[in-house]
Amino acid sequence: MKMYTEKLPLIYKTMQEDDIDVWMIVGGETETNTEPVLPILGEIEYIGATAIIFEKAGKARVFCTPIDVNGYKLSGHFDEVVAYQTTLADELARYAGEHRAARIALNYSMDNPACDGLTHGKYRYVTEAFAQGGFAGELLSAARLVGKVRGVKSPWEIERITEAARLAHEIMLTLSDVIRPGVPVKAVFDHCHAEMARRGLLPSWTASFCPGVHAGQAPRGHMAITDRRMARGEIVCVDFGVKYKGYSSDLQRSWYILREDETEPPAEVLHVFETVRDAIQLAARAAKPGMTGFEVDKVARDYITGRGYESWNAALGHQLGREAHDGGTILANDRPRYNRPELIHTPIDLGNVFTLEPSAACSAGSVGLEEDVVVEENGARFLIPPQTELYLIKA
Repeated sequence: MKMYTEKLPLIYKTMQEDDIDVWMIVGGETETNTEPVLPILGEIEYIGATAIIFEKAGKARVFCTPIDVNGYKLSGHFDEVVAYQTTLADELARYAGEHRAARIALNYSMDNPACDGLTHGKYRYVTEAFAQGGFAGELLSAARLVGKVRGVKSPWEIERITEAARLAHEIMLTLSDVIRPGVPVKAVFDHCHAEMARRGLLPSWTASFCPGVHAGQAPRGHMAITDRRMARGEIVCVDFGVKYKGYSSDLQRSWYILREDETEPPAEVLHVFETVRDAIQLAARAAKPGMTGFEVDKVARDYITGRGYESWNAALGHQLGREAHDGGTILANDRPRYNRPELIHTPIDLGNVFTLEPSAACSAGSVGLEEDVVVEENGARFLIPPQTELYLIKA
């Protein structure tokens, strides 16, 4: 049992800011029913029914089965470790009756899966135990608290994401030897998987569409690979990431396959590439603590539409961490599926790691660039060097 102690001050600080008396993380057999916040807190899994409890005053407790008690005690991070002899419900009822907390936060969320680890069954289990103990306070979602704890990355977390990005980019740079006219896009997909296998790496998301490979006017998005063949005069975009020590990267790079009579891309292809590239640079400079996701997105979106392109039908970026889509605040515009305060109108934090991934299209296809950045005081820092020139495949 191991706790990541650098997360503890952030937990207590956020609880005090939000006037949360108790944060309770309840679960059981987490190998089967995952609690997404546990890997963020440490190397922890629940075997039997367990509750980790943080209190606003700066104390932490654990109620667990007797077989787990020594692991929590030896970790040295808990003020009280109780091995219940009957059921966890009895211990929760006792705690509710003794502590009379006014506001208890539980891990449920209507919108964010990264903050929704409490199963429906365990929610009923907890509320029935609290009722038994005479709890008369307020139960609330721990979504903002979990979002902070998950979203503000520790230095070692940033190092792992950076290395995941470096490894993915290293593989992507070898694709210039694979992308050819007449070759199926599946060859690019297969090459990435062979390189991952050779290096002992796992994909950042579902293997059947990591990487995503899109050429010309072919459909784009999260979809299985096709047998479509690449052609001269087309933009080829590859969306790819790998995991390194439990942390993910998510990058996109773009190539152009020159026609037989071309020595450089057409002006419209260069224009669309430069537009997307420069929008990313502008967004990175704008991504400072206190800016909202909406405000950062607007910088890139206004630049791209001001250059004559349509607004793309997606967010500018999402948080990156243990998962490629790591939950929490996002960088997005004001549209029905994003227009919620906790998503786009909440200030971003120092230490958040985001993707920046605008896109724009021309007759040769869509340019998709995606960079991984960490929010610092004066703007976002690129974790690896961004793509600044369109990669060319000569005839």
